[in-house]
Parts: sequence; C-alpha cells; structure tokens
Amino acid sequence: MSDVISIVLVEDDSDLRESIADYLQMSGYRVTAVGTGRDLYRVIAEDSCRIAVIDLGLPDQSGLVLVEYLRTNTDMGIIILTATDTDESQLAGYQSGADLYLTKPISSSVLESAIARLAARLKLPREMTAGRGRQHEGTWLLNKGKWLLSTPEGQEIPLTSMEFRLLAKLADTPDRQVNRQQLLTELYQYSDEYTGRALDALVRRLRSKIARQQPQDAVSPIKTIYGVGYCFTAPLQNME
Repeated sequence: MSDVISIVLVEDDSDLRESIADYLQMSGYRVTAVGTGRDLYRVIAEDSCRIAVIDLGLPDQSGLVLVEYLRTNTDMGIIILTATDTDESQLAGYQSGADLYLTKPISSSVLESAIARLAARLKLPREMTAGRGRQHEGTWLLNKGKWLLSTPEGQEIPLTSMEFRLLAKLADTPDRQVNRQQLLTELYQYSDEYTGRALDALVRRLRSKIARQQPQDAVSPIKTIYGVGYCFTAPLQNME
C-alpha cells in the first residue's frame, strides 16, 4: 500500500499500544505496533516506514537510543510519546533527533493531528495524506424492535437494554469516537468510579457476545479510543 503513510509505533503498554494503533488505522494510516526496541529494528529492516512514534520507557532499551539510531540511519519522522515531562527529558529527546516530543496522557485524536502535521512538514507525497478513512467490510444491523445485533454474515446477537442503548449511541455517530463521559451520563445519568466500572463491564460483555458469533481470528468492531471513549469501526445501521 504505497499510497498510505506507514507508521511504526513502539509502546510497551499493550492496551495503549492497541488503542493507538486502532485509532491511527481508522484514520487511514498503515500501522505496525511493537513493544520493544528489538522489534523496532526488525520492522525497519523489513519495511519502509515513514514515521515512528516511540515511548522512552521500553523494557529492553532506552527510547532515546532508538531515536538516535533512526535519526542517524533513516529519514523517518520521529515522535517521542512518553509520560516523562521534565525539561531535561525533553531536551534529551530533541538532542537525540526527535521531531516532536509529546507527553502522556494524550488523546488519540491529538496524536493523529500531530502526525498529520509532521507528515505535511516532511513533505510526504500528497497522495499519501489523501483518501483518509478505512475500508468497510460489511454492514451490521441494529434491530430496535427485537433488540438484536446482526453481523454482516447474518448471525443474530440478542442484546440487553443497556447493550442496545450503548450500540444505538455508537450507531448515531458512525466512524467517530463517542466520548466516555457522554456515555456515562446517557447510560447511567451520572459519572463516578462505580458507573465507570459498570461501563467497562458492559463493553467487555458485549465484545464477548460478538466474539462468539465471529470467526476466531476476527477483530472486535468495538474499539477503545485511548483518552476519548469508544467507536464502532464497521458500518452499523439502525433498523426498526
């Protein structure tokens, strides 16, 4: 896919890594996500990535070493994404060769905007930043009258009232993330630690229901957008 910007993401937190990768892929990028410096070396030896997003606190090697290596040996754009926000760390990051130094927590949408601006600054080919958006594979149907979710293959998944309300909200905003705070307010009328746990449990149960009706290697269409909320990543249509 030479017409898509390829990104390598190096992040040892598996949940955060998956969330960021999902969001960037939904935004039209090709993403290879790894958890160690060793895996990064393997990826760049096999693929020609254009932008790297690197955490500093990796289990096998300092992210600064990786940044310096990429700056010396490639022409990639480099973004540091770390929880360390001291002046000394930022200075070291830029001295190692980073183009941008971003600190966690950060919403995936802000990170994506930074990547887009870096791509424009690096003057990546215009076609590589065009045609944003992912490919849809099939439409899911949400039946209000029967409280059913139907897969693109026609499998019917019975829903509870709360599961239906959650999916209905996601269906109202296709291809866009729904703010977690908004979901808590609309589903539970208020937001606190207990309703937050209830929402997490609701999403887990719904993902489990969907997984039982999908092929073994299928990816759940309900994605967690780090720092934002949730998104249904396949076409989801309401029907009476």
